[in-house]
Amino acid sequence: MDDGRPFAHPRTVRENAAAKSPSDGLDSLHRTEADFIESPSVPENYQTWESHHEASRRHRLGGPWAPSFFGIGCGALGTILVTNFARAEGWTLTGVMARTKAHAEALAANAGCRAATTLEELLADKPDLVVEIAGIGAAKAYGEAVLEAGCDFVLVSAGALADADWKARMTETALRTGRRIHVASGAIGGFDVLRTAALMGVEEATFESTKSPKSLSGAPGLMGVELPADRETLAFEGGVEEAVRGFPKNINVAAATASAADAPNVRVRLVARPGLTVNTHHIDVKAGEMHCELFFHSAYDPKNPRSSTSTAWSVLALLKNLESPISYF
Repeated sequence: MDDGRPFAHPRTVRENAAAKSPSDGLDSLHRTEADFIESPSVPENYQTWESHHEASRRHRLGGPWAPSFFGIGCGALGTILVTNFARAEGWTLTGVMARTKAHAEALAANAGCRAATTLEELLADKPDLVVEIAGIGAAKAYGEAVLEAGCDFVLVSAGALADADWKARMTETALRTGRRIHVASGAIGGFDVLRTAALMGVEEATFESTKSPKSLSGAPGLMGVELPADRETLAFEGGVEEAVRGFPKNINVAAATASAADAPNVRVRLVARPGLTVNTHHIDVKAGEMHCELFFHSAYDPKNPRSSTSTAWSVLALLKNLESPISYF
């Protein structure tokens, strides 16, 4: 049993070691500060992981400490995330951040948390995890700094992964700091089977999204051309990087698919269909003896037809999974 003593913030190994009880029956999981200093076989960044693991374990056993997260983005999807954050079970929402102060304050007031307009304000609360749900630009602007500050990073705008240089920098930073990058499934799913396909060796992969012309209107890839409102049109066909450049607010899931499957050459098709009330995604992957097809139909947010409402809910599911004793890979 836990001895009930107050548990210090998990970032300090000395405080963490002092808070452990020798009588909780899980001594095999415990490591002291001396273990980290004297054992050359233990990487330096393991201190951070072990302390978070111990804190998380204590929370699940009824301890007083709960992991915290801060949200970047107060738009339609950010509002869904913040309004329903209690559904993640076990997490504390410390605040929200937006470029516009009024937007941040309005959402923060509803959630009873802090409002921020700068990364410095956000990091002052030392959250354990930061959720980006504000677009590719925000992901690239803040991702590395969040990791450097000792926070894990949830990436919703997975289109950023199409930038190989940024992905490499994020990977290096995460490894060096001992932090983790969690890619939310967003409007799709099946990352588990895509990772399996990656190990088996992907031979062929295609990704097709079908959306209403309205949701694609104004995309850079259309170069000012209005899509017809009376017939289905192939708005784009090509590679992932080109797709993300041309449709940065529409095609995050294609970049996530390519990254999860280790298939940078995935072929992307984007179809505009008048009258469509849902966003549809079709993934087709062939790898060795496995051929998988994944179909997704999800309602788009009425306030933001470019995005599916399930994107925000996928973040809540991810958070819940991180703290659950059973993890659904």
